[in-house]
Amino acid sequence: MSIKLTENAIPAITSGDVDAKPLVQVISITLLVDSDDSLLRKYYLKLSDGVYSHSATIAAQLNDGVGTGRVKEGSIVKLLDYVCPTIVIRKIIIVHKMETIVLDSQIIGNPKSFVDPELPMVENEEPIPIAALHPYKGKWAIKARVTSKGHLRHYNSPEGYLKAFSFDVLDSDGGEVQVTCLNDVIDSFYEVIEVGKVYLISKAGLIPVGSKDLKHLKIDWEIMLNSNSTVELCPDEDGSIPMHKFSFRSISDIENIESNTILDVIGVVTSVNSSVLMSRENALEMRKRILNLKDNSGRSVELTLWGELCNREGQELKDIVDAGGFPVLAVKAGKVIEFRGKSINAIPISRLFVNPDFPEAQSLRLWFDQDGKDSASSSISKDISYGGPKNELRKTVSQIKDEGLGCTDKPDWITTRATISFMKTDVFCYTACPVMIGDRRCNKKVTRSGERCSKKVTKTVNTRWKCDTCNQEFDVCEYRYILQAQIVDHTGLTCVTAFNEAGEDIMGYSAKDLYVLKYEQEDDERFRDIIKSILFNQFVFRLKIQKELCGEEQKVKIIVVKADKVNYSAESKYMLDLISKFER
Repeated sequence: MSIKLTENAIPAITSGDVDAKPLVQVISITLLVDSDDSLLRKYYLKLSDGVYSHSATIAAQLNDGVGTGRVKEGSIVKLLDYVCPTIVIRKIIIVHKMETIVLDSQIIGNPKSFVDPELPMVENEEPIPIAALHPYKGKWAIKARVTSKGHLRHYNSPEGYLKAFSFDVLDSDGGEVQVTCLNDVIDSFYEVIEVGKVYLISKAGLIPVGSKDLKHLKIDWEIMLNSNSTVELCPDEDGSIPMHKFSFRSISDIENIESNTILDVIGVVTSVNSSVLMSRENALEMRKRILNLKDNSGRSVELTLWGELCNREGQELKDIVDAGGFPVLAVKAGKVIEFRGKSINAIPISRLFVNPDFPEAQSLRLWFDQDGKDSASSSISKDISYGGPKNELRKTVSQIKDEGLGCTDKPDWITTRATISFMKTDVFCYTACPVMIGDRRCNKKVTRSGERCSKKVTKTVNTRWKCDTCNQEFDVCEYRYILQAQIVDHTGLTCVTAFNEAGEDIMGYSAKDLYVLKYEQEDDERFRDIIKSILFNQFVFRLKIQKELCGEEQKVKIIVVKADKVNYSAESKYMLDLISKFER
């Protein structure tokens, strides 16, 4: 059936006609505000008469039709009740009632945005300041420098698997805005964007900042790229746009700043913890690392890094500190946390700059090298134990039993330096399911389609591997450590269990490598040599001690979450700190 759109419908509506009940086509739909309650959502539509198009919003009672797919991009609708008021300096169609005539249709004609001659003209060719961006601005373009580029983030949602990518840009007037793209759109822009380069961005949408708790820039909007957006490199930019913009707060100021505030801070890194594996509320595991920052305000603060920041910049900082250095670190968009003191949490939008080359960093470096290294400072965070930040509570092996660690409802976390005296080798790994969820691993018994679980798998009759939890079969499985060992120090000995990541820390080989060596190549001599090379070596162990139910009996289980080879420089510093404590 051929449907003809109402001729000149868009000019008529913008001129005040509210009685024509025209047939128009929905050529794009953008979700401006999301909510579990459909009445609270806000949609932005582009309506077309085949020649002209214009911006529109719909009344709350129509949201469910869009959300459930009864109105979609390409749909031909009949407008039954509508108005077109002037908002700011632009007219927008507000639809109160409409009827879907054709659900699916190809875009008709080649519609162009209608320009009302009665309204002031807006030049679209020249970039506008970021501060002037507004959802009702119409066509716009900005020229800005990329100041930070985030990593690909993966999510599971009721709508399915999602991925997201964001970067921040800065213009010559000092305006900043976050630019985001989702799913397939990422493929067009992720490799193109480079930090420090200037781009001309246009044909994109604007949406409100999703979470006020994650708002790290002054502007209330963020740019959402789509398949029609353009991001053009400006190779001949004139240098009028600065490389970065920070609003640094001194550490002493943070002590009086409200919790959950997002801010910038700069300081000298004086200590860095080893990373530890933490279980999050969503049952996934993530690496965590704590470090200490000090500035010339006489205060120091703890900074917690998670995930990729922990693994990449966190490890870089630890390597520098372990080698005797004290790097300057600038943190963009850290979140203030309050728990028996103030600390800073790195969140997904946070950016770290190690030894940056700008005036604040140079000034701080000069202060630290001349006076700051030996000057006293007090921490605004929770009390710090000697030898490391708060999550490195040092204990001896005997103290685990003597102090009843792991006997409460919550696990105890300690660090101890000990030697591996025995290792069980008849069963050191298990076969595991290779199903993935994003880029993370789940070790729980219950899994959903698309998740990764590390449940044991068994071979089926046709020699394929099968996971009963995932109810899937596959040709290749994974191998994960479940090392059982005995560790000893000058006070006593105890038994510990090390799972995959900690097992790799200890062994220096993957579980699959050792499995192949022992069971497929049957090289028992080489296997024994590897085990012997590990025995009677010292490690700094990060231990999680907790109660577990074994049958009807509760037992205390000690799990190795991290094992570092002894850094004798760092250990000497720790022991000197202990000595100085007793001297005072």
